[in-house]
Amino acid sequence: MSAPAPTPDFSRRIMFNRTWDLLASRWKFYIVYLLASREMRFGDLRRCCAAVSRPTFTAYLRALEQEGFVERETSPEENAVAYRLTGLGRSAVPAVSALIEWGFAGDKGADKTPVGGEER
Repeated sequence: MSAPAPTPDFSRRIMFNRTWDLLASRWKFYIVYLLASREMRFGDLRRCCAAVSRPTFTAYLRALEQEGFVERETSPEENAVAYRLTGLGRSAVPAVSALIEWGFAGDKGADKTPVGGEER
């Protein structure tokens, strides 16, 4: 009989869940990618993510804020809301960028035949 699989400690499970949550949501992942280079106003971010409904997009931004990836700043004099990455959000940028680059590289030259079969 084999030994049971090791159980990761609690903090590792929390970090795994945080990572998976970001990766599992393409829109949250994309928002972090967009904010990697600069602060953006809500309207500019929204235009970059036009394929998702406004309520859903707003929910993703709020979730990223609650999870500590993004911070929101309101400017009453300009009647504008801007978003930028927090330290945690910036710490995710190398991984997000690497996965984006990996996707671009795979799209350029990889074999397009899926496992098990037909060309796409």
